[in-house]
Amino acid sequence: EEKPTLEWRVKPFTIQDSGIISDNDIKVGYLNFAHSDSLGKHLDYSSSRLQTQNFLYRPTKYKQAVFTPEVGFIGTHYDKTNSGGSSTALFGVLGGEASMNMYKIYGNSRHVIKPYARYDYYHKFEDSPDNHYIFDIDDSWSKLNMLRVGVHNMLLKKDERGVYPSITGDLYTNAFFSTSSIPKNIPKIYGDISYGEF
Repeated sequence: EEKPTLEWRVKPFTIQDSGIISDNDIKVGYLNFAHSDSLGKHLDYSSSRLQTQNFLYRPTKYKQAVFTPEVGFIGTHYDKTNSGGSSTALFGVLGGEASMNMYKIYGNSRHVIKPYARYDYYHKFEDSPDNHYIFDIDDSWSKLNMLRVGVHNMLLKKDERGVYPSITGDLYTNAFFSTSSIPKNIPKIYGDISYGEF
């Protein structure tokens, strides 16, 4: 149970004239982990959780290509853990994305093709998810070294209502490096497609 969780997200802003965008998010919550009576009340656990996510990135355009390097920090503090005491998990984030937009017009429709590559590296400074309970995805940050490569497709239609997507598709794969829990560097290729007049 979360009773309650409050979130304050600062609208991303540009730092003076540098072109660097700052994106910040803070969450404060009280978490309660209750077991059934048959398992025993002595296993019940509760903790307050304070989390901050802070990122800096700077998009740079070159012709049809966009390059966006990114650096960030994720910190989560728990005042109580399942083993007693408090716990703090700290991660440094380094990565970025490169993409290119290409399109062709057919009558009142436009086909947009966007090849892209995104790299994410999460470095764990302290603690481990094993030192606290996992209530939700915000508690499960772990070391990550991943490259995603894909091609995003979108068919846009234009009529009296304006321009809207009718078909979108994404074909991509994730490559993992130095990840012992995933034996293959490229385990699978994925495809997403959606259709509809939005």
